[in-house]
Amino acid sequence: MSLPREQQEILYHTAYHAAQGLYCGDSQDMQELITAGLMEEAGRKGFVPEAYFRITSKGREKYLAERNAPPTDEQRLRKLSSLESRVQDLILKQDAQGRWVEDGNISCSTFIGNLRLLCEYVELAH
Repeated sequence: MSLPREQQEILYHTAYHAAQGLYCGDSQDMQELITAGLMEEAGRKGFVPEAYFRITSKGREKYLAERNAPPTDEQRLRKLSSLESRVQDLILKQDAQGRWVEDGNISCSTFIGNLRLLCEYVELAH
C-alpha cells in the first residue's frame, strides 16, 4: 500500500512527536488514515471529542450566535418540562425549615447545585 506524502507525514508525526501517542485532526488525509485503520494499528488514538469538530465546522461566529441565542418558546417549554420532576423532588426533600439536610449535615455543594436548578427553572418559567 502506497500512501501519499501528506499521509506519511501525519503517521510520522503521530508516531514520533504527538503527545503520548494521541492525535487530532480532521483533514481529508487524516480521515482516510483513520478509516483505513492505520492510526489504530500504529497504536494511536484520537483524543478530540466529537463536539470539537461540530463546533469548529460551524465557525466561531455562528457557534457563538447559536450558543448565546435565547431559547425559543418550544425549547423553553421542553426544558421546563424536563426539569419539573427534579424541582418537585428538591422541594419534597427539604426539611421543615426549608433546608436540604444529608446525614445530619447541610452540604454547600448540595445547596448550590439545588439552588442553581431552582433558579434555572424560575428563569425559564418567566
